Formats: sequence, C-alpha cells, structure tokens
Amino acid sequence: MKSSLTWMQDYVDVDMNQDMQAFADKLTIAGIPVEQVEYWGTEVKKVKTGKILQIDKHPDADKLVVCQVDMGDEQLQIVTAATNVRVGQIVPVAVHGAHLPGGTKIKRSKLRGVLSNGMFCSAHEFGFDDSLLLPEEREGIWILPPDTPLGVDAADYLQVRDACPVNSPSSAAKKPVTRIFPSKNVTRPSTARSKYPLTTKNCAAAMPPACS
Repeated sequence: MKSSLTWMQDYVDVDMNQDMQAFADKLTIAGIPVEQVEYWGTEVKKVKTGKILQIDKHPDADKLVVCQVDMGDEQLQIVTAATNVRVGQIVPVAVHGAHLPGGTKIKRSKLRGVLSNGMFCSAHEFGFDDSLLLPEEREGIWILPPDTPLGVDAADYLQVRDACPVNSPSSAAKKPVTRIFPSKNVTRPSTARSKYPLTTKNCAAAMPPACS
C-alpha cells in the first residue's frame, strides 16, 4: 500500500521537512514495514497555471489549434492538438524550459510554421500512473478549477509533489496507517479538521490518484 504524506496530514501531523528515509525507518521499527519511499512530482518544473483566452484554427493543420493564454503576468501562444480545450478554461502550461517526468524538456518551437511557447499538460504529463486515470484524464488536458490563480506553480498548487512510503499489503490491511502512526508515537493526531471520517473506506476514497 502507498500512503501519501500529504493525504496523511488530514489525519495526523507529519513533518514534511524531515528526512523521508528516516521517517520510513521509524515506521519499520514501529512495526509497519516500509519497503521503499517513492517521490512524486519532483521532476515537474516550470509548469504554471494559465487561462485560455482565445482559440483559433491552425492555418496549416486541421488537427491543431492556436491558443492565446493568460499566464497572469504575460500572454503566451500555445499550439495544441488537444480536443477538450475551451475558452475560459484554466489549465497547466509547461512553458519554455519546463521539465516533465521521464526527462522530457519543453522548448519554444514552431508546429507547422506557428510558434508555440510550450504545451498544455494532462494528468499523465505530471507522472500519474495511467491505470489510475480515466480515459479522458489520460488523453485530454487537465482542466483545473475555475478559481485557480493564474501564473502559479501548478505542481505546488495541485500538491502533486509528495512522498509515498510503500508498506506491505498485510500491514495495511489490519488498520488504516493513520491510526497506527499515533499509537506507535510516530506522529501526533492532526489538529486540523479532517475532510473525511477516519474509516478504511473513506481513507481509500481520499487517497490521491498517484498514491492509491
């Protein structure tokens, strides 16, 4: 079982600045064997939030469109083949110089003769496992909530940078890990109001897609 530390904070106080391997060792000593610690979103750099202001047909490609995007402090032109983009949507934009999982680097380039200053991102581009995504989430651009601020770091805002201790299914099946931690003096119960009642079912429902 993979347990996101960000998700755990809904239930217990977790020091996100501590050494994660040391934290994993504490869990193992407490009787919750941690096989490894997986890190999510650390490769994502220079992906910002932007609002689509205008969409025009590409002059020389039927399957491409040219979008004008408000990035908060500037306006950028992005060429895309995505079919789910609409005017007014707020989306993640990998700008020139961005890094994505797998070593992908984004550069300013021309697509069929039209300048594109980056690319729109789907959940897949953030490194989420395709098996955990709906088809439209794998193939379409990630549409963000309408109140998302513009020009901010998308990975930070969406909280996709995380660490996930991976423990054995046998230990996870006995008790929700967030109940085990305080009882072993690994963490303290969270003082924040939880979004969900602490049940195994709701813990699974609340688990972020990358760490379920």
